[in-house]
Amino acid sequence: MIKKKAAALFAAAILSAAALAGCAPTEQTVVQRGPDFSETENVALDFVQLHNDTLECFGGAEENPYVYILDVNVSGDNDAKTISIDAVCMDDTTKEEAEQFAAAALRHANDSAVIQSTEYEVSSQESFGNLFDKYALTLTVRPESTKDDPSTYLVNLQLAAGDEIPLNPDIETYEEEWQEGLDRYMEQEANQPVKLSGDPEESGAEATSEAE
Repeated sequence: MIKKKAAALFAAAILSAAALAGCAPTEQTVVQRGPDFSETENVALDFVQLHNDTLECFGGAEENPYVYILDVNVSGDNDAKTISIDAVCMDDTTKEEAEQFAAAALRHANDSAVIQSTEYEVSSQESFGNLFDKYALTLTVRPESTKDDPSTYLVNLQLAAGDEIPLNPDIETYEEEWQEGLDRYMEQEANQPVKLSGDPEESGAEATSEAE
């Protein structure tokens, strides 16, 4: 479903700094490592970079289906080994849509951690990777008008490190189906006849009547 022609809204809300698709590392932050700079095991994650790279993985609004998401924040604590992903969505977002976004956010966060350390494995349609085997996870997707009421959250996960994630990592199928739906929608819009205000013949008849 194409929600409210909201592709531009998603881009403006959370992806204004991420014009290119893919998980390229940002240049604004530097991961601090030990004396051996070839060593990438047990690296403390840079959560500013993780946040930026996670959002960049979504690409531009025209190439992803998560137009119902208004805001996203990725944060964490290396000492406590915790990661938090919090998203605010449109009020008419369905639970299924929220779960699809949550799955994408988990995969993109994992793949952004791969940029920082080789101890992490790239995600796939069958796996969220192994970032959350090492970090506990808090993940929420909250409707905008009730974002302070946990009873209304569409996704509200509190998982210890290594817990099974109750979501489907296959985001590719969802994104492909969305793109097919968007293509059909755009084609229908292009084929709609142009409608002008008023009826020229009717207007002319009225003018003749008034003249008489």
